[in-house]
Parts: sequence; C-alpha cells; structure tokens
Amino acid sequence: MNGRWPHRARGVALAGGLVLLLGSTGYFLLRYRVHAVPTASMAPVITPGDRVVVDTWSQHAARGDAVLLDGGNLLVKRVAAVGGDTVACCNASGRMPMLAAAAVTRGSRPPRR
Repeated sequence: MNGRWPHRARGVALAGGLVLLLGSTGYFLLRYRVHAVPTASMAPVITPGDRVVVDTWSQHAARGDAVLLDGGNLLVKRVAAVGGDTVACCNASGRMPMLAAAAVTRGSRPPRR
C-alpha cells in the first residue's frame, strides 16, 4: 500500500457518519412534531404554552396516553377508554367509573399490554 488507505478510510467513515446523521435527522423530522399546548384542558399537568412532542405515525392509543386532537383547533386529552372497555358517566363523586380496569389517576400511566 502506498499510504493512501488510512486517508481513504477516514473519508469513507466520515461520509458514512454524515449519511447516518442526516438520515436519522430526516427520520426524526418526518415522524415527530413539536406543538405548543393552546388550552388549559389538561391543567395542572400540562398548561397552556407547554410544548409536547407528538409521534405522527402512531395509530394506536392506550388507556392513559395523552393524545393530540386536531378538529380545527388543537386539544390535548387523556385516553379514558379504548375499544372493549365499558364506561359509565358519572358516579356520585363526578368521576367516570371504569368497569374493564381500574381508573387512571392523574399523572399515572397503566402498563402497556
């Protein structure tokens, strides 16, 4: 070898790293979006002006997940029930009883199944 191989290897490694960096950045920018919370509907946990990162490719929400709803204006809400759950509104204390599972309390998140 004439001594040029280490120089080429560095160039190939640098080019490969740059491709990986640009690819992962593009993936992140396509999949995730940052939104400012416009309303106090989730206060005191999430307040107006807070920023949330939204996974735009996700198609499924589990009980207890926070979701972003876009019906003309953006709302952040917590999923109270999913398909198959039986819910009733409301008990004597004004809460929604969950018959399929224990109710999710503020700030908690049930384990995913």
